[in-house]
Amino acid sequence: MTSLPPRARPGGSPAPAHGVLRPPLAITGLGVATSVGLGAAQTAASVRAGLANLHEHTFFLPTTRDPGWDDDEPLLCGAVPGVDPFLSGPSRLVELAALALQDLVSTSGLRRRDLASAALLVALPGLDDAVRAWGLDALFVPDLLRRAGLAPFPTTRVLHAGQTGMLELAGVAASLLQARTVELCLVLGVDSYLSRDRLDLLDGAYRLRTTRNVDGFLPGEGASVLALEPRSRAEARGAEVLVSLEALGFGDEPRPIGGDRQSSGAGLREALRAVLGADAGGEAAAGGAAPWVFCDLNGESYRCFEWGLMMARFGERLASVRRLVHPADCFGDIGAATAGALLACVAAASRRGYATAREATLFCASDGGRRAAARVTC
Repeated sequence: MTSLPPRARPGGSPAPAHGVLRPPLAITGLGVATSVGLGAAQTAASVRAGLANLHEHTFFLPTTRDPGWDDDEPLLCGAVPGVDPFLSGPSRLVELAALALQDLVSTSGLRRRDLASAALLVALPGLDDAVRAWGLDALFVPDLLRRAGLAPFPTTRVLHAGQTGMLELAGVAASLLQARTVELCLVLGVDSYLSRDRLDLLDGAYRLRTTRNVDGFLPGEGASVLALEPRSRAEARGAEVLVSLEALGFGDEPRPIGGDRQSSGAGLREALRAVLGADAGGEAAAGGAAPWVFCDLNGESYRCFEWGLMMARFGERLASVRRLVHPADCFGDIGAATAGALLACVAAASRRGYATAREATLFCASDGGRRAAARVTC
């Protein structure tokens, strides 16, 4: 198993594809677990209906304005139903991931023999002080395989990148599939902000949305998994293509959240340019507009400001946006599992006939400054 740092790639590990993918990748399976759905279909239906499942955390109480005088204040969060609220760290992530894998297998028709030539690419939470202490690099994949009853995969990669992790690993999958190293890639993203150690860090940094700090986010948790393969292979084995991944883009923001300055927008601009085909000033270089956008905006003003910069810099390319979907409204911020949940919403809209357009743009932003975007067709 190879662990990939957020930026560096060790020798022998392919760099993620960037720009238009030739040929596009077929997403032939999806599995999701969030607070609004134990499955991709239920999660997407809840997001479409605007249903939220945000309840008081079982035991965590955030800091109030005046701890010496104020009454205790509950914290709203998006916990996945059925997962023990007192389970934390690697054990909690394994349970969440197992739920997503179960959904994938039950809905995609994947068989064990299909995994004999597959890669498992795992996007894990970004490395903060709490996550570092969990020892996920050594524990997570072996524990997950035991929990799911799966044999080791021929190729495994692990990446700590938070929200951008799944899209970065989709780029690695494109490189692996193009090189014919494997025939199928499972890209798994799993995250939880609900452990006490992470909540303590976020509360101390004024990141949680409370009465003391209205400019924060509601913590959530979840897992999602994609089955990626060449379209030719999918057609040969009679698999349904849910979504086609057409382009990927990445960038790095020099002013990440937590600093004393707002985002410059440089990282997200670079990522979106790769998938929209527009120059920095917004002049279209190729392709059409982007009327349908899915993103991980979570209520923090830093992220909203960054999106506002993109609306200004890309001009007409983003002025045509008719629908901006940010499902964190429903299940909170789910970190490294976000991209898979967004793709599940796109796939469901296409399958059930309520898609805003045939093409959708996705973007995600990690706390460390990494930015990722994707263009998909359905």
